[in-house]
Amino acid sequence: MRSSLLRFSFAAALVLAAPPSFCSASTGGSSSSLPFELIWIVFFIVFSALALYPLSSILVSDNNHTHVGCPLDMSWWNLTAANSVCSNQNERAKCCRYINAFIAVSVAHYANSTGMLGVPPELSDVCYSSINETLISSGMPSNAIMLCGLGLKIRVSYQCAGRGTISDMLQSPNFDEFNKNCKLALSLDNSCRMCLTSGLSYLRHLVGEQDNVTLNTCHDAAFVAIANQGDNSSVIDLASCFFSVKVLSIYPGALYLVICFLFFPLIFNTRRE
Repeated sequence: MRSSLLRFSFAAALVLAAPPSFCSASTGGSSSSLPFELIWIVFFIVFSALALYPLSSILVSDNNHTHVGCPLDMSWWNLTAANSVCSNQNERAKCCRYINAFIAVSVAHYANSTGMLGVPPELSDVCYSSINETLISSGMPSNAIMLCGLGLKIRVSYQCAGRGTISDMLQSPNFDEFNKNCKLALSLDNSCRMCLTSGLSYLRHLVGEQDNVTLNTCHDAAFVAIANQGDNSSVIDLASCFFSVKVLSIYPGALYLVICFLFFPLIFNTRRE
């Protein structure tokens, strides 16, 4: 985030510092105005490049964490909202849901290529260490991470009642009905509630009366299985519903583009006058 703001500030300074004479060019001793549209296009390209580069993926933060040994991709995590929630001691439950959601989406991406409901057991400790480092380096309070039970309650491997693959979950009783309910438009509140209600019924029949850790693990396993049954672009909406959080926010570069479109014409009109 900080580097994006620096690029934005530099780009804005470059535009504001452009001399008025830039809007005109001398040819053979006579002065002729350059087309306004051409000037606008050139500065728009320069501004966008400086503000957005490097843009590794859509809807991500600048925390481009790469951890040797852990196969989970955490480079897309935008933890701004989560850090704000986790800094409030009265929002501890929501904080834990945020952490759980980020990890679950990363596990879902990993499962898309492996079919497994999480990382291999021998890599679990490496991933917990990497996740902890990523969260702390982003500004999340360490006591919040500890109280949420990373590695105990929030896991990176979702073994649910002996089921360790997406295929296992698909073959479990009542999964088809659960999946159908969650494929509805999750942007609608009623659809999300229908998905959650169906999920509770599915888990109750799948594992019965179990401890919270088992239920949470199977809940996350069900999320990963459903997330890999449709378009990957819907995974974020599904996670927002499953964990009752807004997982992703708009990448800051999108704001820069809006500013660019709104204010560049005003800047150039002023300079032409």
